[in-house]
Amino acid sequence: MTVQDLINALLLLPKDTEIVVEGYENGFDAVHELQQIQVVQVKNPEDFNGQYQLESDLNNHGWYLTTEQKQDITETIQHGKRINAVLIRGKRGQLR
Repeated sequence: MTVQDLINALLLLPKDTEIVVEGYENGFDAVHELQQIQVVQVKNPEDFNGQYQLESDLNNHGWYLTTEQKQDITETIQHGKRINAVLIRGKRGQLR
């Protein structure tokens, strides 16, 4: 995707739409697609996680989670700020 392709796609969206990128792992890929998503801002995300998550990916039932982590996830689910965003996905983004 070129800069012009990206500009053309972004011009179709509301000007206050947030843009998020995939977190964790390393390296970069060319832009492959844009996807409109709703994410929730995570309270106290781990260093290796992004500050936004899909609500469906939040789960506080892992045996490995500390009590504090479970409380943060519960707080996020109950009170986390939801935003509509555009995900810019790289060619291999689905593998991350």
